[in-house]
Amino acid sequence: MLSAASRTPSSLNANGKMAVQLASIASSMLASAYQFLQSARLMTHAGFMFPVVGEKSRGIVDSEKKDGREESLYCGSSSPLSVISIMRKAQSAQWLGLRWLYISISILCWTICGEIGFLLSSFALVQFFLRIDQVPPGAEKILET
Repeated sequence: MLSAASRTPSSLNANGKMAVQLASIASSMLASAYQFLQSARLMTHAGFMFPVVGEKSRGIVDSEKKDGREESLYCGSSSPLSVISIMRKAQSAQWLGLRWLYISISILCWTICGEIGFLLSSFALVQFFLRIDQVPPGAEKILET
């Protein structure tokens, strides 16, 4: 067993560097998983809202008689715009989860290939993000309204 006096500063720095690298990989993967879970949660909420919003907007409201009075089975005040808003949030969370996953690739390159690999993968990711960050066709019409 090595005593504290026999440890060199370079071995402590290497262990600290590895700890930072592994913590960075873990945090970026956890952030990615969190965003993917948020996306799935929001899509599930919107999936439950679609039938309710669709029936209300078409004027179809189920009702049943209880104690001689008619009660509507429609519950909630959802509108098509609220479903669209939730789906936009879900899509943003999904893309953010993918971004965190892509960023974790560069951190993995730092761990495996060193600083030069990290630098090259960072440049490649910047080029990749610039290429995929385009306004979708037809979005200008939606943004104007």
